[in-house]
Amino acid sequence: MGQASSPIKVMGLDVKVFGIFALIVFALTYFGKLPTGMAGAVPLLLVIGSILGFIGDRLPIIKDYFGGGPIVILFGSAALVLYQVLPKAAVDSVTFFINKTGFLDFALATLITGSLFGTDRKTLLASCLRYVPCIAAAQIVGLLCVAAVGEAIGFGYKQAILYIGMPAMGGGITAGAIPMSKMFGDVLKQDPQTIFSSMVSAVAMANAMAILGGGLVNRIGLVKPSWTGNGKLLAVASNENLAEEEDKVEGPVDVKMYGAGILVSLSVLFAGYLAMKVTPMIHAYAYMVIFAVILKLTAVLPKSVEEAGYQWCQLCLKNFVLLLLAGLGVTMIDLNAVFNAFSFSYILMVGTIVVSTALAAGVIGKLIGFNPIEAAITVGLCSTDMGGSGDLAILSAAKRMELLPFSAISTRIGGAMILALSGFLLQALL
Repeated sequence: MGQASSPIKVMGLDVKVFGIFALIVFALTYFGKLPTGMAGAVPLLLVIGSILGFIGDRLPIIKDYFGGGPIVILFGSAALVLYQVLPKAAVDSVTFFINKTGFLDFALATLITGSLFGTDRKTLLASCLRYVPCIAAAQIVGLLCVAAVGEAIGFGYKQAILYIGMPAMGGGITAGAIPMSKMFGDVLKQDPQTIFSSMVSAVAMANAMAILGGGLVNRIGLVKPSWTGNGKLLAVASNENLAEEEDKVEGPVDVKMYGAGILVSLSVLFAGYLAMKVTPMIHAYAYMVIFAVILKLTAVLPKSVEEAGYQWCQLCLKNFVLLLLAGLGVTMIDLNAVFNAFSFSYILMVGTIVVSTALAAGVIGKLIGFNPIEAAITVGLCSTDMGGSGDLAILSAAKRMELLPFSAISTRIGGAMILALSGFLLQALL
């Protein structure tokens, strides 16, 4: 007799059991009875994320070349909003939960600091010393390439740099396009809102392309295993994480220590916000990365707290990523902005900045001792996304979430570098 097939499961539940719970959540959603805030948003996003992720992980081509579940969750949930499949009340509830309750800050603080606490100290130091110069070099290559393409197709190299390249690599909307448009408006004596409207399409399209690129680069890593460290940036034998070698966690972490791990993670973020009060040009997330790196390298914290922060990060990765991706799709991805920008020349220029930056990062990263796949993802693709949400989406599509601390450096410190450079280039190119 043939072996009985395994039952289909979603979120670890038999598909029929999951279906019953999903119907309950959807019924309350469409009858307008879904609780507001966390109590309603969390189960709704879990159900949406689980269904779309289940589909995406089984779609031919999508699962093999475009990242599978994470891609379908992000763009599928955004489509639910665009085509008004989700009631407005539900969208408002999710938006409030993701953007207004601090959940995104909580998630990013947990994932970034936890990932850093789970990185070997020697590896972390060696990576950081090479990382920022690699970002700068890849950004310069990307700007030169988009300038050349813009000039060749008649768009103009100045316009291509200022309105395509700089916004795409500026660290997203709030930390990049908004202050950049204000800066441009002051210098050009134009309405910043008009300038922002022209920039946001480049940001949104670059973000979408970078997410798709994460899935494609992951596929390249499967075909060329010698090019990847399977989630490890530094191409040396000692590049191990907290769960391996000398830093191996022995046995289960005391669950009472999770509270300490959460407190430390959020305190590091709060320290970043305090530092941002002094130097607003640098985002709090960038400071958070810097402070977390210092804590790790100096070994100020007890090892038990580092382990708790790392294990709490792993718990969140395994249980809340579907929820988070669905929330980002609902609140952060504007498909209209992407669709409105569709023209061959625009797609060509945005694609140029994304692809050239990723290729440059991979090549330069290889030369300075990084695994080229990981360098292309973190240094390259994550320099052209929409900030923390884009980092999460790209790394999910690339199946390398452990690289989040490095992607945050690309987004925040790299974005700050571009913002500073944009002011200089605006004056120089006028």
